[in-house]
Formats: sequence, structure tokens, C-alpha cells
Amino acid sequence: TISSSLVLLGGWEIPRLLLGLGQLLNALLPLTVYAGGWLLTRQRRAGLIAAFLVALPLFFPAYYATWGRYTQLTAMLLMPVLLGLTWRLLRGARGWRSSWGLVALLAIGLFLVHFRVFVFYAPFAGLVWLLTRGRNGRFLWQAAGFSLLSLAPHLVYLFQNSNPGAQLAARLPDYTAFPTSYYTAGWDRYFLWLAGGLLLPTLIIWFWKRRLWTAVPLFLALWSGLVLLGLSGNYFGFPALPLVNLNSYYITTFLPLALVLGSVGAAFWSWLRRQAEPLVIAGILLLVPLGTAVTLFGVQQQIGIINPQTILAQPADAEALAWLDANVPEEATVAVNSWLWLLNTWSGSDGGAWLVPLTGRQSSTPPADYSYSAALVGFVRPFNEQLTEITDWRA
Repeated sequence: TISSSLVLLGGWEIPRLLLGLGQLLNALLPLTVYAGGWLLTRQRRAGLIAAFLVALPLFFPAYYATWGRYTQLTAMLLMPVLLGLTWRLLRGARGWRSSWGLVALLAIGLFLVHFRVFVFYAPFAGLVWLLTRGRNGRFLWQAAGFSLLSLAPHLVYLFQNSNPGAQLAARLPDYTAFPTSYYTAGWDRYFLWLAGGLLLPTLIIWFWKRRLWTAVPLFLALWSGLVLLGLSGNYFGFPALPLVNLNSYYITTFLPLALVLGSVGAAFWSWLRRQAEPLVIAGILLLVPLGTAVTLFGVQQQIGIINPQTILAQPADAEALAWLDANVPEEATVAVNSWLWLLNTWSGSDGGAWLVPLTGRQSSTPPADYSYSAALVGFVRPFNEQLTEITDWRA
């Protein structure tokens, strides 16, 4: 919807618009993370620190652009504000009770944009309600009821025109495997270790002095940990959620990670400013070079964030596609290179993946959503399976 609207408004070419859209969404995400951080803590510094982490040093969400995961990226734009408003609705002052309508609207949007991200949000709302002992719970139920009523036509259509049971049962062999390669990429694991190390003193401060600021980081950690546990059933011997997996969850954990570090960082800065002047100066002298180093690393990482293996079309491919568009009959079907992607779905592996959207010609492997057409599946799958059996094309 966003890309179609921009095409109508600006008349851009769709391929270049989609490439630019990923950068635009990535640039907007720190703004909503700032808003979410402020709503959760009512501290601007917490929002600024979280937004900085998302914008530069963290590997995600920037890496979304290399996949083209624009739907999940769009959902993550909504998520921080929805988390913050849900927190305020249940734990905030009386004035926040009227925000239930906005919570409902954002929840509806999140469900429609990316259902998996909505699945990660739902435990957050339930946990806040439980830990606040039902305080202002009726406003959350109002939001839930309005959301369900608004989504009812969509849900009916979804169940009538798809087979959710079969899709829930369809699993790849390594569907529930932990994405180790993402964990080791960039500096994210160090930020995870830092957050884990900070949670222990935060927990001690909560037990000892019951500081209000400790509620946000501890609750975010509890929510993240419980979702992680719920998706790790295959490792612990209990059923795991079939619709989502550790891979799809891990690439969203940059949000609670940034918010935890932002809230603890803001509390630390407030504490530091109340100390004696020599300690304040020492803290600043330590934080300035550390912040500079993290910024420089983040800039360097963002410059080379795109995985070259996911760049399917090079300038030469664009020229070839333009020639094909001008010289090949419109009713032609062109054979292109492909690889087996998910389950029995074949995907283009080079510039040929762009043939259908850019030229309108049919190909032996159209964009992956061909899998929703039984007729196309009946052609694409046997054709590609037959080609894989050919070992010597010169024979």
C-alpha cells in the first residue's frame, strides 16, 4: 500500500522506489523507537539512546533491506509506539485511559501489516495486564474487543480462502533452529551481553530500593525471555508455536534490546549527574570516546550492510532486461536460473528474478508469490525439478 501510494503520488519507477523505500523505512524507525522509549520511561534520554542504537551500531533493522523484508520492517515501525501506549494505558495516569482507541488502531494495523510481529506483541499486553493486577484492564479489553470486531471480516476471508491448518503444519527441517549467524554478525552479541550484565544490578536495585525506573528494563527482559522460551520448545521438549520461529523472532529483538539499554542508560546518566564533580568529569571522559567509537563502528557497518549475495540484478542485467522487453514477443515464456527456496517453492537466483515485474513476460520462475496460484505451481515446480536432473547441458 505504501509503495503503490508513492507510485501514484510521485510517478517513480517501481524497482527504484522499492529499493529506496527500504532505506526510508529504516530511517524512520529510530523516530518511532524514540517515541516508544519516551512513552515507556517518560525520559527523553532513554528514547534518544534507544534510537541511536537502532540507527547505527545494531545489525538489525538495517539488514532487513538486504532481504527486502519491508512488510516486517513496516510492522516494526508500529511496534515501539504500540508497546509504549499499551504500557501507559495500563500503568499510566488517568489521562492515558482515553488512548485505548489508539492502541486498538495500532494493534489492528500491526495484525494486518505483519501477523508474526503481532504474535510477539500479544504476550507483552497480557503480561502488563497480569503484572499490574488488572489495573485499567477494562480499557485494554475495550481495545481488544474493538480490534477483534474490526478484524472479523478479514479473519473470515482468511479462513475461507486459505488452509491455516496445513500452513501451521508445514515446517522446514531446520525451522526452529537458532540463527547463530545473525547472533555473531556485527556487535549485536556484545550489546546482548551488556544488557544481560546490566539486568543483574537493575534487579538488585529493584529489590533493594524499588526504584520506578527499574520496571521497564526488567519487564522488557521478562517479556523477551518468555517469548524466546515459548519458541524454543524443540530444545526443551515441549510444543513450540508453529507459526513463528526463533529466526523470525531474533530479528525483532533489536527493539527490546535497544529499549532496555536506553532505559538503563538514561537512569545511569541521571545518577551520574547527581554525583561529585570529579566523578562526573571522569564519567564524561569515559563516555565520550566510547560513544565516538560506537558511532564510527556503526557508520562503517551501515555502509556495507547489504549482502552482495542478495543483489540479484546488476547494471548489465538491467540492460539485458531492457533489450528483452524491446525484442522478445509479449506472449513469450523465458527460462531463468532458479534455486529451491522454502519447502517446494522455487525462486529466481539472478537478474531473471526481475523479468516478470519489469517486462511483463512470463518466466519459468516468476516471483515467489506464484505459489498462491495452483496453475503456476503446476508449471513452475515440474519444470524446475526436471531441469535440476540435467547434469550436462552440452549433451
